[in-house]
Amino acid sequence: MDFRSISLPVSNAIFFIFGSDSKDTPEIKKGSSIWSTPTCIAVGCTPDVDGETKITIGASRQVGLEEIPAFDGELETPSRMVGVEVVPRKRVLEQPVPGSRTRVRIWVNHPIEPDNIVIGLN
Repeated sequence: MDFRSISLPVSNAIFFIFGSDSKDTPEIKKGSSIWSTPTCIAVGCTPDVDGETKITIGASRQVGLEEIPAFDGELETPSRMVGVEVVPRKRVLEQPVPGSRTRVRIWVNHPIEPDNIVIGLN
Protein backbone atom coordinates (compact mmCIF):
# COMPACT_ATOMS: atom_id res chain seq x y z
CA MET A 1 0.00 0.00 0.00
CA ASP A 2 1.56 3.28 -1.09
CA PHE A 3 0.91 6.42 0.87
CA ARG A 4 -0.48 9.65 -0.57
CA SER A 5 -0.39 13.26 0.62
CA ILE A 6 -2.10 16.47 -0.33
CA SER A 7 -1.92 20.02 1.00
CA LEU A 8 -4.94 22.25 0.47
CA PRO A 9 -7.13 24.89 2.11
CA VAL A 10 -10.08 23.06 3.69
CA SER A 11 -13.47 24.83 3.57
CA ASN A 12 -15.38 24.82 6.85
CA ALA A 13 -12.23 23.47 8.59
CA ILE A 14 -13.49 19.88 8.37
CA PHE A 15 -12.97 16.90 6.08
CA PHE A 16 -14.46 13.43 5.95
CA ILE A 17 -13.02 9.94 5.69
CA PHE A 18 -15.48 7.52 4.08
CA GLY A 19 -15.24 3.75 3.92
CA SER A 20 -18.36 3.15 1.85
CA ASP A 21 -20.86 4.91 -0.37
CA SER A 22 -22.94 5.66 2.73
CA LYS A 23 -22.78 9.33 3.66
CA ASP A 24 -23.78 8.72 7.29
CA THR A 25 -21.80 11.64 8.69
CA PRO A 26 -21.36 11.99 12.45
CA GLU A 27 -22.94 14.70 14.55
CA ILE A 28 -20.37 17.44 15.12
CA LYS A 29 -20.19 18.46 18.78
CA LYS A 30 -17.97 20.88 20.66
CA GLY A 31 -15.20 19.48 22.80
CA SER A 32 -13.59 17.29 20.16
CA SER A 33 -12.01 17.58 16.74
CA ILE A 34 -12.67 14.02 15.51
CA TRP A 35 -16.13 12.44 15.32
CA SER A 36 -17.19 9.10 13.83
CA THR A 37 -19.92 6.73 12.71
CA PRO A 38 -19.31 3.16 11.47
CA THR A 39 -18.95 4.47 7.87
CA CYS A 40 -17.51 7.97 8.29
CA ILE A 41 -14.92 9.87 10.31
CA ALA A 42 -15.04 13.67 10.41
CA VAL A 43 -11.81 15.48 11.21
CA GLY A 44 -11.51 19.13 12.20
CA CYS A 45 -8.51 21.01 10.84
CA THR A 46 -7.07 24.45 10.13
CA PRO A 47 -9.61 26.86 8.60
CA ASP A 48 -8.95 27.65 4.95
CA VAL A 49 -8.51 31.36 5.75
CA ASP A 50 -5.55 30.43 7.97
CA GLY A 51 -3.77 28.33 5.35
CA GLU A 52 -3.45 24.82 4.00
CA THR A 53 -3.82 21.50 5.78
CA LYS A 54 -1.55 18.60 4.84
CA ILE A 55 -3.33 15.23 4.84
CA THR A 56 -1.35 11.99 4.49
CA ILE A 57 -2.99 8.57 4.14
CA GLY A 58 -1.39 5.14 3.94
CA ALA A 59 -0.56 1.96 5.79
CA SER A 60 0.02 2.60 9.51
CA ARG A 61 3.41 0.90 9.30
CA GLN A 62 4.49 3.45 6.66
CA VAL A 63 2.94 6.69 7.90
CA GLY A 64 2.24 6.08 11.59
CA LEU A 65 3.89 8.23 14.22
CA GLU A 66 5.43 7.20 17.55
CA GLU A 67 2.96 9.14 19.70
CA ILE A 68 -0.51 8.00 20.71
CA PRO A 69 -3.04 8.72 17.94
CA ALA A 70 -5.85 11.22 18.48
CA PHE A 71 -8.23 8.59 17.05
CA ASP A 72 -8.06 4.79 16.93
CA GLY A 73 -11.13 3.01 15.62
CA GLU A 74 -12.67 0.98 12.82
CA LEU A 75 -14.35 1.98 9.59
CA GLU A 76 -16.65 -0.19 7.50
CA THR A 77 -15.02 -0.51 4.07
CA PRO A 78 -17.21 -2.84 1.96
CA SER A 79 -15.92 -1.24 -1.25
CA ARG A 80 -12.34 -1.87 -0.03
CA MET A 81 -11.56 1.79 -0.57
CA VAL A 82 -11.08 4.65 1.88
CA GLY A 83 -11.76 8.12 0.52
CA VAL A 84 -11.01 11.57 1.90
CA GLU A 85 -13.52 14.25 0.94
CA VAL A 86 -13.74 17.98 1.54
CA VAL A 87 -16.84 20.16 1.35
CA PRO A 88 -18.74 20.08 -1.03
CA ARG A 89 -18.23 16.31 -1.34
CA LYS A 90 -15.07 16.61 -3.39
CA ARG A 91 -12.85 13.52 -3.13
CA VAL A 92 -9.21 14.56 -2.77
CA LEU A 93 -7.54 11.26 -1.77
CA GLU A 94 -8.28 7.55 -2.08
CA GLN A 95 -6.55 4.52 -0.65
CA PRO A 96 -7.38 0.86 -1.38
CA VAL A 97 -7.63 -1.42 1.66
CA PRO A 98 -7.66 -5.23 1.82
CA GLY A 99 -10.74 -5.87 3.95
CA SER A 100 -14.35 -4.90 4.59
CA ARG A 101 -13.38 -3.41 7.98
CA THR A 102 -10.34 -1.23 8.39
CA ARG A 103 -8.58 -0.02 11.50
CA VAL A 104 -8.03 3.74 11.23
CA ARG A 105 -5.58 5.70 13.36
CA ILE A 106 -5.28 9.47 13.07
CA TRP A 107 -2.39 11.59 14.31
CA VAL A 108 -2.67 15.38 14.48
CA ASN A 109 -0.12 18.09 15.24
CA HIS A 110 -2.59 20.24 17.21
CA PRO A 111 -5.61 19.16 19.30
CA ILE A 112 -8.05 21.78 17.91
CA GLU A 113 -6.89 23.11 14.52
CA PRO A 114 -4.18 20.82 13.16
CA ASP A 115 -2.55 21.63 9.84
CA ASN A 116 -0.75 18.28 9.54
CA ILE A 117 -2.89 15.14 9.77
CA VAL A 118 -1.74 11.56 9.24
CA ILE A 119 -4.26 8.77 8.59
CA GLY A 120 -2.88 5.25 9.15
CA LEU A 121 -4.82 2.26 7.82
CA ASN A 122 -4.55 -1.47 8.53
